[in-house]
Amino acid sequence: MINHKAIGYITANYASEATSVLLDSRPIASIPFIGRYRLIDFPLSNMANAGIKTVGLVMPGNYRSIIDHVGHGKDWMLDRKKGGLFPVPGSPFGGTKRGRRFLLRDIIANKELFTRAQEPYVVMMGSNIIFNLELDEIIAAHERSGAGITMVYVKAERSQTDCTSLIIGDAGRVSHVKLGCEYGDNKFLDCFVINRDLLLQIIDRYATSDYLDVFEAT
Repeated sequence: MINHKAIGYITANYASEATSVLLDSRPIASIPFIGRYRLIDFPLSNMANAGIKTVGLVMPGNYRSIIDHVGHGKDWMLDRKKGGLFPVPGSPFGGTKRGRRFLLRDIIANKELFTRAQEPYVVMMGSNIIFNLELDEIIAAHERSGAGITMVYVKAERSQTDCTSLIIGDAGRVSHVKLGCEYGDNKFLDCFVINRDLLLQIIDRYATSDYLDVFEAT
């Protein structure tokens, strides 16, 4: 199955406040999980299972462990002539502000990835939260909604500082976002679908304000 509705964009270039020997020489995205897996496996698998065949992977400065693990994307059927896995440049250490995962600076720098695509939607994901999701159903729900952006969230089970909470109004629309979350808040999973045309408008509109996160611009 090939999803002709969306391309993927995964950010793997942000830092963590956590102190661990695992993070001394590798980014969050390549932290081991149950031995053979890495955190980057989860967004890649979610996209592959949804039939997404073009994925841009935003690289950190210390990218070697990620490249060693993902290679050309063969494990996710992304080693292909049409589409495929594209490691793209990003800010070496991402954003320094908590909760920032989708820097306009990196999105603008990789504008060609979006302009060359024919698909109408872009699925954007971080690589720090472990979850499995039927992304094809999320894309279909986004298309039915007529919204410009559809954000994925869960009810927070604990307090966290380095995440984002969504404030949702009566109409089911996100009214604003806030840094951090408490138990019971709408915790953003760093996963959303955005209309490609809207993303290109944001890129052009905020070309001189590239220090912002995409949700500070919207």
